[in-house]
Amino acid sequence: MQRKALILLIFSTNVCATSLPKRNKVLFPLAQRLKRNLGLDSDIPIDPVFQKSQKDVELLYEFLLGGLNIDNNFKCFLKDEELASLRSAKKFDLIVNHIIPKNIIDIRRLTYRLSKYSGQLKSEDFERTMLTLVFTAYQASKSQGHQQDTWAESLVNIFQALIHDLKSY
Repeated sequence: MQRKALILLIFSTNVCATSLPKRNKVLFPLAQRLKRNLGLDSDIPIDPVFQKSQKDVELLYEFLLGGLNIDNNFKCFLKDEELASLRSAKKFDLIVNHIIPKNIIDIRRLTYRLSKYSGQLKSEDFERTMLTLVFTAYQASKSQGHQQDTWAESLVNIFQALIHDLKSY
């Protein structure tokens, strides 16, 4: 009898644990690592978010319209030197070069997490996903053959995740 009760208890606990809503995992783990690695005297914001006002959105648009250079190590630089000298460019650089995923494996991991994400994206996650979309578009346009197909597939998946998020409003 005790054995049946124990089996029933384990089974019911397992059913309850699997039926509970799962917490969304962190979409951009590099942002979390960045928070832990910052020194106290650092002038880098703890949770860098670029867009805090309409002016920031317009500036981000100018950054992207001015173009990006991407080197072989996937480090991004603004082409426009005048824009690159702005204080906001430092935050943009931090997000683009240290937070968003750059290799195809990490981008696929992000698209998987986005597909499993429940609810609406936080504003910083939406911004970082958009910048990942831009980076992926650049890589898809520069690649050829099978690599281009892989980057293009990731581009479509990120785009679909963003559309899904926008429709959930």
